[in-house]
Amino acid sequence: TLINETGCYPNTPDQLISNKDIDDFNIVWVGRFIFTKQLGLALKIVASLTKTCNIKFHIIGSGADLTVKEYKLLVSKLGIEKYVIWHGEIPHNEVLKFMEQCDIFLFTSIMEGTPHVVLEALQSNLPIVCFDACGQAGVVDDSIGIKIPLTNTSQSIKDFTEAIEYLYNNHKALAMFRSHCFVRQQQLSWNTKAKQMIEIYKSVINKH
Repeated sequence: TLINETGCYPNTPDQLISNKDIDDFNIVWVGRFIFTKQLGLALKIVASLTKTCNIKFHIIGSGADLTVKEYKLLVSKLGIEKYVIWHGEIPHNEVLKFMEQCDIFLFTSIMEGTPHVVLEALQSNLPIVCFDACGQAGVVDDSIGIKIPLTNTSQSIKDFTEAIEYLYNNHKALAMFRSHCFVRQQQLSWNTKAKQMIEIYKSVINKH
């Protein structure tokens, strides 16, 4: 029996995206500045999006000083300084609150177990766009987000851009993803996993 090694807590949203400014489309990326998290890819996706979408790209997290400098230089080279907001490392509870105010969680990692941050985005009722790979592929389904095939850099930029453009232009789809998060939270909650484990133990005991 395959069970993701992390879970979440069901969180009914007080209100969905009806309170959001239609002209204010916020994409958030959260993680360490290491190669497997692929922040560079995310920045190239943002550069592609700015041709057709009015977005704000929020980066939460940090890394080695040299790595931070390299990513900021990439932002400059791509000409997307006015779209990118660097938040650095902020307290965990503030990350969750911030997620609740955003429109999309962009997760570009290519090597994971089951990333807890994806479950936190789900718990924050935040639609997710990620690779169809690793543990996130088992968390994100068609009810709460869009998964991108893991191919190559140029194709990934194209696929992510198209997926986000679709949600940018389709507020009903975005609201639908957000409204479905609570059901998915219940399916992947710690309580549900505990019940699954109890049933597995009972089945083993009954067999012997």
